[in-house]
Amino acid sequence: MKSKKIVVIASICAVCFGGAFSVNAALDNKVTGKEHNVSYDMITYDDIDQLSKDTSLIVEVNVTKNIIEKQITTAGNYQETYMQREVKINKVYKNEANKTLNKVINIIEPFHYVDNGVIPGKTLVSAEKYEPLKENSKYVLFLNWSEERQAYWIHSVYYGKVNLDDTDEFQKTLYANDEKYKKVVEGVRSKFKNITN
Repeated sequence: MKSKKIVVIASICAVCFGGAFSVNAALDNKVTGKEHNVSYDMITYDDIDQLSKDTSLIVEVNVTKNIIEKQITTAGNYQETYMQREVKINKVYKNEANKTLNKVINIIEPFHYVDNGVIPGKTLVSAEKYEPLKENSKYVLFLNWSEERQAYWIHSVYYGKVNLDDTDEFQKTLYANDEKYKKVVEGVRSKFKNITN
């Protein structure tokens, strides 16, 4: 009888600890904080034509879930961490360098995650309030090639990405509060009239 009680108590403990572990594992993947501690000399635009001139590739894309963290050491031994994401090209509006493009290309996003340690979750660290592209969403991206990183980077941080399917809450906030960014979004919708929805 005593051994049955021990087995029952051990089973209950295993279930409780297993449940706590799975809840903690779920929390470890959740973004619980944001830091915008990197500042660029970001160019702001209110003219879609100038933004287009300053980039070598303009594409309409669907964002995939494939993303990896990258680190490089630049001049002066500065360690830079960023994310590299795959996007699937739907349309090419400009390809100034006439590069051969695969259906899926890698793009650089200026953010990364930092584990919170013993506190569950992770912190998103980004440049200039940049928010990551939303998975399974559609964007027009204004890109330039990075030879060093062998991938395209989004020009002018968030000015170089325009969400087309209203799934990006950060863009909605920018649109409502930043007159220059609002003109960029309206310029994209006007200039690229044949955008798919």
